[in-house]
Amino acid sequence: MLAGTGVVNRLATTISGDLGASPSSSVVGFPPGFVAGTVYAGDPTAAQAQIDRAAAYADAAARVPDSEFAGDLNGRTFHPGVYHTAAALALTGTVTLDGDGDPNAVFVFQIDAALKTAAGSNVDLIGGARPSHVFWQVNGAAGTILTADAITLGAGTQLIGRALAGGTVTMADNTIRFTSALPPVITIDGGGAAVTKDTTPTITGTTNALAGTALLVTVAGQALTATVQTDGTWSVTAPALSAGTYDVVASVRDPAGNVGSATESLVVEVNPNPVWLASASTFSVLAGTSVVNTGATTIGGDVGVSPSSSVGGFPPGQIAGTIHAGDDTAAQAQQSVAAAYADAAGRAPSSEFSGDLNGSIFHAGVYHSTAAMALTGTVTLDGENNPNAVFIFQVDAAANTAEGSIVNLVNGAQASHVFWVVAGAVGTGALSSFSGTIMSAGSITLGAGAQLVGRALCDGTVTMAANEVEFGN
Repeated sequence: MLAGTGVVNRLATTISGDLGASPSSSVVGFPPGFVAGTVYAGDPTAAQAQIDRAAAYADAAARVPDSEFAGDLNGRTFHPGVYHTAAALALTGTVTLDGDGDPNAVFVFQIDAALKTAAGSNVDLIGGARPSHVFWQVNGAAGTILTADAITLGAGTQLIGRALAGGTVTMADNTIRFTSALPPVITIDGGGAAVTKDTTPTITGTTNALAGTALLVTVAGQALTATVQTDGTWSVTAPALSAGTYDVVASVRDPAGNVGSATESLVVEVNPNPVWLASASTFSVLAGTSVVNTGATTIGGDVGVSPSSSVGGFPPGQIAGTIHAGDDTAAQAQQSVAAAYADAAGRAPSSEFSGDLNGSIFHAGVYHSTAAMALTGTVTLDGENNPNAVFIFQVDAAANTAEGSIVNLVNGAQASHVFWVVAGAVGTGALSSFSGTIMSAGSITLGAGAQLVGRALCDGTVTMAANEVEFGN
């Protein structure tokens, strides 16, 4: 598919070759349309293709016709040759092109006006005639092939060949292939989504393309090549990848030019370094403006506030460590928290998340959300039997958990290696169980009877009500 002024598509058109536009770079409708080959939008490749299209058009138009034809082609049969009409061409049914048993038979149709085909019409090739040897050279708006103007493919039309236009190509739920045979089939092992901890993963798959065919795999902006083996398998080794999610695209082209492709979303999981809390590590609770408690809260570490010195509710609350109210120790701890927050917030995320975490399972990594975070049930952090697994959650807004919600640590995951970096306020529901160090740029409110295995560190106020706050492992 090649256009001059733009490509416009609606619905699920599939194109097995390349798609280009030049001098325009306007390509609209992909997706929902799918291009198995490469899209060249206003680039040198498309520009050269347009030069070649113009040369091919001039060649076809200059051929001396073997005979003239006119009107509707329905019911007619043509043999190899050059055919010319000075008027518009129509096809309301089926026209037959008979190769007479010659697979190299060539058909050239020179049309000095427009070409229109009706709904359900067919160009039927018999006797060895091949789409690649049929050329429709059209001097007006056309329904197919090689034109100086525009091409419009009617809804659901199948084109076995090419649509090369000097104007705009318009499509709607079309199938465009070079041959009637389907493009090669290719798969990527692991399917549409895969997870690896290998930073230089080997990507493998299968195809029914011919053995020895070159195959292209793109990942992380790198174009990698592989060769189809005799058993139909292929493999490439990716360059070094950091933690993150990568779109892997594998494609293979058959001798006719049809492209088969497969995609995979590959998540590379890398265990991040722990966040260093420095002098803040001894604090279970650290606030900027105040610490407020009601009820029989128990705290396993230190409690601090800075630059304010307001700490209330102890007793009845009990603190195993020391209270630092507006002193140098609390001030230094706040500096350490600021550095730790900046470190954790600045890590490159391995993947994005959003909404309610209920039912989700996370492995070691850095996870980011631009929206508020919620937890209405249970979220599981799976250490995969690595006691040093680190989990960092970056939340650009607020974070809230519901009554009775749970952050569940399994397979060696430890609360001391879990960090929640929240730009807004944090609230845990009553009777909930939360694990990890909370670092909030806002305030933190622990719901009545909630348990925190970790730390509550913030710039604002920490509010508690009959809570249990312990470091855990």
